[in-house]
Formats: sequence, C-alpha cells, structure tokens
Amino acid sequence: MERLAREGRAALIFPEGGIAEVGTRLRYRKGVHKLARALDREVIPVATNLGCFWPRKDWTLTPGKAVVEFMAPMTPGYDAVAFVKQLEDVIETRTCALEAEARRSRP
Repeated sequence: MERLAREGRAALIFPEGGIAEVGTRLRYRKGVHKLARALDREVIPVATNLGCFWPRKDWTLTPGKAVVEFMAPMTPGYDAVAFVKQLEDVIETRTCALEAEARRSRP
C-alpha cells in the first residue's frame, strides 16, 4: 500500500476477494474501503458480463459482445459498511443487467 501511495499508481481489486461465477455473488469485503481511505482515492466501480463468454473455470470461449463498464467514481466516507453496501449495489445491479443482455443476445 505504501508503494501505491508513493508512486501514485492505480490498484485493481475485486472487493469480493475474487471473481464470482455468473449468477452468483460473493460477500463484498471492507478492505476496498480501507484501501481507498488509506490512499485518499476514489473507487471506480466496474461491471462486466465477461463471465457469460469466458466462464471462470473453463477455457471454452463463447462468441458474443463482452462489455466492461466503468461507472461514476465513489468517494469512501467514514462508514465502511454503508460504502461497501452501496458499492455492491452499484456493481451487482449493472452486472446483472449486462449479463441479462448477453443472454438475450445469444442465438
């Protein structure tokens, strides 16, 4: 974390600790809030439908339009629980919509 702060580098983290399979959710963790506060940075939520075309534990690729969507930055306040809940709602709502769109577009 000190190196990130010193060098001003960006950090990509999965707030749920890893990549969830399509249609499932993992618990979001407060570490994303702690990191953002320590580095005094905003968090940019990202939603994707990549799992619809490249499943987590499978090398089989499915043709289709993969989307990675960057959403409005969020500033972490003092309440970690509220921040993580809001982050989860923003990411999961958009991810579910992207996945549904991907399923509808399949032949």
